[in-house]
Amino acid sequence: MRKVKIIFGLLVVGMIVVVVAQNLDFFLRRHAIGVDIGLVSYHTPDFSTAIYLMFFFFTGLMIAFLMGLSERFRSGKAIRNLTEALDAEKKKVAELDAKLTSAQSRLTQNPHEKPENQSGAAVS
Repeated sequence: MRKVKIIFGLLVVGMIVVVVAQNLDFFLRRHAIGVDIGLVSYHTPDFSTAIYLMFFFFTGLMIAFLMGLSERFRSGKAIRNLTEALDAEKKKVAELDAKLTSAQSRLTQNPHEKPENQSGAAVS
């Protein structure tokens, strides 16, 4: 599987190299981006198209990372709460096992004794 990932990664990088090499004049063309909202007008300096593409690509990566980060914190908290609940249930199971073992040992030591119900009265 590792070799398949390496081969797939090399194919993707090769495709990117081919696209960039065939469109080099487009990627090196310089443009300025202008924003005019009526009261304020702003124009960026001339940058190549490749710089704009990389800027917006990495901005998207950062936004995706930050959105995933909040989900990761929520998942961590849920895992912590569920782990605490699991530990509490394991403790209850251990206590019930101890009670069962002690009840079985009492029954084997004294087989003629009548078991008691929860109210404390002997069962007939």
